[in-house]
Amino acid sequence: MKPVKLSPVRAIQFALLLLLALAIVGAGRFVWSNHLRMDQLLVDISARHARLQGILKSEDDLRALHRQALDVIKAHAYPAQQDITQAGNDAQQRIQGAFAAQSLSVISIQVLPPQPDAQGFDLIPVQVHAEGGIEAINRALQALLTNSPAAPSIGIHGLQIQSVGAVRADAPVRLSGKFRFFVLRGQA
Repeated sequence: MKPVKLSPVRAIQFALLLLLALAIVGAGRFVWSNHLRMDQLLVDISARHARLQGILKSEDDLRALHRQALDVIKAHAYPAQQDITQAGNDAQQRIQGAFAAQSLSVISIQVLPPQPDAQGFDLIPVQVHAEGGIEAINRALQALLTNSPAAPSIGIHGLQIQSVGAVRADAPVRLSGKFRFFVLRGQA
C-alpha cells in the first residue's frame, strides 16, 4: 500500500474543516443547553404565574377577610375617640382590680408610652410587678384574659415569675411576677 501524501494546502483545508465542525458542534451544544435551561425556567414561571393569577382572582375575598379581621380586632380594642391616657388608665385599673380580687400584692403598675401599630392601632403596654401565690396569679390571669363583651380585651406580652425567699415544704411558696400586658386602641 502506498502512503497518501497531503499537500500543505490540503492539510490546511482539512484542519480548517475540522475546526469548523468543532465550532458547529460547540455552538449546537450551547444552544441545546440554553434551550433546556429556558424550558425549565418557563415551567417554574408558569407555576408562579398560575399561583399569582389565583391570588388575583381571590383578591376581593382576601380584602373582605382582612376587613372582617380588623373589625374583630376593633371589637376587642378601645375606640379611636377615647384618649390614649384614658384607655391606659382604664386598663391599669382593670388589671389592678383583678390582682386585688385575688389578694395579690401589687408592688408597681405602670402604663408605658403607646407604640403605633401598622394595622391602624395603638398598642398601649402596661407593666405590673406583683407578689402572691401561684393559684392567685393563675386566677388573676384567667380573669384578665377571659374576654368580657363589655370591655376591650387585655393581652399579655410576657411574664417572669420567680420565688421570693427560701422555698420550704411546710409553707406555701410566695412568687414575685413581672407581667407585661397590652391593650389596643384604634388610631384616629
